[in-house]
Amino acid sequence: MRTAADKIQDLLDYLGESSQGSTLRSCKRAILEALRLLGSICFWSYYYANSRLVTSASYGTGTIAFDLTGGAYERLVTLTTGTWPTWAAHGWLVIDSVGYEVAERISATELTLESFSRPEADVAAGKTYKIYRHHYALPADFKSGADFTLVAKNNPLTYLSPKEWHFYLARQPDNTGQPYFYTILGEGDILGSLGGMAAAFYPQPDAAYEVDFIYQRRPRALATFEHKAGTISSTADSAVITGSGTTFTSGMAGALLRAGADANNYPTDLDGSYPHQFESQIAGYTSATSVRLYSAAPSTLTGVKYVISEAIDIEPGVMQNVFDRACEKQLSELRRLKNAPEANQRFMQELEIARAADARTFHSRQVGWGRPGRLRLRNMPLGSDVS
Repeated sequence: MRTAADKIQDLLDYLGESSQGSTLRSCKRAILEALRLLGSICFWSYYYANSRLVTSASYGTGTIAFDLTGGAYERLVTLTTGTWPTWAAHGWLVIDSVGYEVAERISATELTLESFSRPEADVAAGKTYKIYRHHYALPADFKSGADFTLVAKNNPLTYLSPKEWHFYLARQPDNTGQPYFYTILGEGDILGSLGGMAAAFYPQPDAAYEVDFIYQRRPRALATFEHKAGTISSTADSAVITGSGTTFTSGMAGALLRAGADANNYPTDLDGSYPHQFESQIAGYTSATSVRLYSAAPSTLTGVKYVISEAIDIEPGVMQNVFDRACEKQLSELRRLKNAPEANQRFMQELEIARAADARTFHSRQVGWGRPGRLRLRNMPLGSDVS
């Protein structure tokens, strides 16, 4: 399995340079940009996944008061005889058939409204209301999705553009029931790289509905390029790795750990100078000196060198060559090398080859009209088993 550390060495060899500061930074940046490029340039079968979200029922227990200004918080809504749901920060508060977007859940009885979405004056205590969940966060690696379906009813939902969805919501903000429509929009509560995408429904769900969908994910981020502080020990047939002088972190979960043969040399890939004794992904973090592996160590090792690095999130059989050429293309552009046009041409050639290889098909029989056909795997719904 190729790692970020392996790829850095490949690019240093490509440049014919050592790992000096600016060169190393350029290699890392080229890898990151190549992975982003590969994840956005087309819809790879490898990046399809499925997921499920559960809607929340509306809430309307108790009564409220609204203080526009001058309170402990601006645009404060205070609840009496009730408790704001934990999802209220993502809420849509309806007062007198007008919907307002919640800004923040302050406490179990207090929330604030957005400055652009609030009543024009105070609302006296004792007012009835309803609150619905406005949107639902999608997986953090979500890129695009389709086939949103209510599980219990096996009922596909119809996609609306954000503009169309907003039109329905603005005309009937308190319409509740089984959802028939969905849209995808920015999550909004967290901006920038920490933000994400969200799904919203119409009518507003009146119960907890399970919604399944398939989506195209982004490649796994490269959080750990290379970590090798201290030494490690393993026990045969045990998945626990114990460190000495190590500084393991929870962010290393999912990265690849390679164990060396001795305390003198850092392990490499099998084609390197010091091939590893074994390698396995890290399943979980226990402490700064202990992690768990997905697979048990095959042998007992004591006080050996190791390397932890993120595995490159690509399918080796189809995407490896095009990823390699993408790294070279990005690095050539970053370093303003004379061969940048040729590197780009090689990348485009490998991209066409990879796309053709990714157009996988399998045979299936059709009943009724039509003839037996060959369908792309990327067009088939994915589950735990796609054989």
